[in-house]
Amino acid sequence: MSQKALSPLSTRLCLICLTLLICWLPASPGPAVSGEALADSAGKASPWIFQKNSAPDEAKQNIERIISRVQQLQAKIAEIRNNALDKHPELEKMLKKLVLTRKEIMGTHLEQENVDLQRLEEIGKKLQDNGIPPEKTKTLKQEQKKLVLGYRIAENRTAQNDELQELRKNFYTELMEAAKKENPNAEKMLDELNMLQHQLQLANPTVMSGGAQ
Repeated sequence: MSQKALSPLSTRLCLICLTLLICWLPASPGPAVSGEALADSAGKASPWIFQKNSAPDEAKQNIERIISRVQQLQAKIAEIRNNALDKHPELEKMLKKLVLTRKEIMGTHLEQENVDLQRLEEIGKKLQDNGIPPEKTKTLKQEQKKLVLGYRIAENRTAQNDELQELRKNFYTELMEAAKKENPNAEKMLDELNMLQHQLQLANPTVMSGGAQ
């Protein structure tokens, strides 16, 4: 199936959006929290972190505060990132190379794992149809599970690729330097964002859903 070529503006917007996935977020599963931030959160009782003995309402309020702060940090970091990319065209070239390299490597691993993304999307749409017979649903879910597993394997192998890690490291270093010029507190804000996201992951799901069993 032929694909329409993206306009330069659309391509640029896509690259900027992908920066969060490739650069500001960790390469390995789980949040990338600095050792100092982790030590601080482990050694002190942060007023925002979820506590097991907290009352449900209090825990919910703590989580809401974290989410609000996360949103504030994300907006500020996005502004700093966009300004850095605007003022440093070479970063955009590095990002484009990083995105294209990742796409190529990921495609190779997906092929090796026999993962058809179009088929995976098709299965997802079919499973939304409540009129499918139970036996058919079971078969589709089994196929979906197999494809998802293959996708995760391909994703992990892609993340471990030496060339990609080097490109990502270089881009992150250059972008962070440019970001610091925009705002000297950029790295601190990023550390705080990662720590808060880690705290949200530690929050009890039953509290997030109102304690329903």
